[in-house]
Amino acid sequence: MSTSAIGNNSYLSSLYSTSTSSNTSTSASTSTSGTSGLGESDFLNLLISQLKNQDPLNPISNTDFISQMANFSSLQQMTSVNTNISSLLQQQNIANSTAMIGKQVTTSDGNSGIVNQVSMDSGQVSIYVGTNKYLLSDITNIQNATTA
Repeated sequence: MSTSAIGNNSYLSSLYSTSTSSNTSTSASTSTSGTSGLGESDFLNLLISQLKNQDPLNPISNTDFISQMANFSSLQQMTSVNTNISSLLQQQNIANSTAMIGKQVTTSDGNSGIVNQVSMDSGQVSIYVGTNKYLLSDITNIQNATTA
């Protein structure tokens, strides 16, 4: 993690660099983003640490504090947008899969058959061709089923 996410506040940068070595396992476990970057909990912990440890004769300026709160608000909004996009993508995959029921499909392993069922397992859409279960990504070709 670089200090660029912290901004130009040298006090916060120095606080982050001294607290990272002692709190590495804490920040990794409290990160809500699920990635290696800072999450909401990490940001709030840094802000609280900064407020607790600030120099009483030279406190954080209102501008810096408002800037950090705006950054936190942006982080929350991006997290919300990410959650909504993931949900929309999952709904789109379900809609695409249900449209395949009754269609002739070919799978990546070369099998071909008519889709007779769609299910959701642990966030993954599964398509059944006969008794065989496939992921949506395993479908290589879709066409109307031919009637005999």
